[in-house]
Amino acid sequence: MFLKFYLQINAAHNSGSLTFFAEFVFCVHERTINIQRFTAFARLEDTTNRAFTAHKGLYTCKTFTPPKPLPIYTFHTFTHLHFPHIYTSNMFPSPSPLHTLPDERWAARGVELLIKRDDLLAPAPNDPFCGNKWRKLQHNLLRAQAQGATTLVSFGGAYSNHIAALASAGQHLGMATAGIIRGEAVSNPTLAQAAGMQLHFVDRPTYRQLTATPTWRALADLKIFPDLDQAGTYLIPEGGTNAAALPGCAALARELLQQSSSPPTHVAVACGTGGTLAGLVQGLDGGSLALGISVLKGNFMTATVAALLQQYTGHTWPGWRVHETFHHGGYARSSPELAAFIQKFYARHGILLEPIYTGKLFYALEQLLEAGFFPEGSRVVGIHTGGLQAFASSLAK
Repeated sequence: MFLKFYLQINAAHNSGSLTFFAEFVFCVHERTINIQRFTAFARLEDTTNRAFTAHKGLYTCKTFTPPKPLPIYTFHTFTHLHFPHIYTSNMFPSPSPLHTLPDERWAARGVELLIKRDDLLAPAPNDPFCGNKWRKLQHNLLRAQAQGATTLVSFGGAYSNHIAALASAGQHLGMATAGIIRGEAVSNPTLAQAAGMQLHFVDRPTYRQLTATPTWRALADLKIFPDLDQAGTYLIPEGGTNAAALPGCAALARELLQQSSSPPTHVAVACGTGGTLAGLVQGLDGGSLALGISVLKGNFMTATVAALLQQYTGHTWPGWRVHETFHHGGYARSSPELAAFIQKFYARHGILLEPIYTGKLFYALEQLLEAGFFPEGSRVVGIHTGGLQAFASSLAK
């Protein structure tokens, strides 16, 4: 059994504020609790321009992983251990499964394909608060609670899994949620998963303006959600990608490395905002090649991820690249080839993919295999980030 809990300390100083955040991972075996991993980061914010530096600033990350679990305390009985009023991740299975996908086409080329089932990392079946959305949101939610926020506000497209996940997270935590949605008012299975969230649709130019520098002042100027109290609101960028998102995704990388019998040569993930890939790059630290499959049309994702890494870690990182030609027409677009691949993948492996992210990821990996991208002897991990909740019933038919 694994337990995680978190410590956050906020302190003021003469030039701004300092936030210290620590994640402790414990392994509980019988009556002994062992330190499994300790992760901490510090963040300095300049109060002279707080709205800007809420998304920029000094960011460092240090991880201590002992060579073996270190016993720290033994209880007479575990039933008396209780952490009231602390948000923990023990509602989720930890770690999510990692296993090989038997496939004769991959075996014929001497390449092993594995899947990291982060889609199973959820508080309940078909809950949108799962996978990489859980990874990216967990530290943001802790910060929101530490600040006493009662409402979570974020941005997304009409098919945004992040919006659906945030709505679900708010329900689990008893917090109100509000979403600014790009484009005309629509109804679809993804937004139906955001039940209980207050939605506000804006045109694309306004959306670009708001997400370029997401601040409370920008929302107030446009009279978006005018009844919300700024002091009780926590603002999360599009896709949940900010400094608080990277540690959760870096932890995903370290988790799969601990699970692997031998290190993977490649770890691949679909990219929307680039935050999950940026966290993976940080967690893998050049030990495996991190591959991003952009689901958006255009040649900008490489620059986006590089900027995120520089912005939130302060330096460049080796060991990653982005493929930008497997978008099938763009975000939330599909193709007959992609639809056929998703059905064949389910028939072959019994695992559902969806057409926005994970379908494009595993389609791209198969195409790269056929093109000879992976050398013989490679071990390739594809991360199933979830997002099935709006598609599971139709994809299984």
